[in-house]
Amino acid sequence: MKQPSIAISVADWKSHPSRAEMIANFREAFHERSIFNAIREENFAPPDDPEAVGFRALYQTDLGNRYVWTVLSKGKMIRVLVTAFAPADFAAMTADIEWKIFVVPRP
Repeated sequence: MKQPSIAISVADWKSHPSRAEMIANFREAFHERSIFNAIREENFAPPDDPEAVGFRALYQTDLGNRYVWTVLSKGKMIRVLVTAFAPADFAAMTADIEWKIFVVPRP
């Protein structure tokens, strides 16, 4: 509970959802939760794939804050979900995830 929990999934993906459809799909998992607030949702794609479609977001839920990256890149759906219950260095965590998974240069 002191450190964020990080889950990463990668799957082959044949359909081509829009960014709005990807966001709606993720939000659907929380439709029955007592607390669900979209704090931030923004476009996101790896710099080496201009054709990629994706988003990164921060959600407040009754099960902690959720930091999410969902990207459809080169036929793969990549999802990173970070669940945090306690304060942490989220700027460093974000930079680390984006560098290690999506090869985004560190600021």
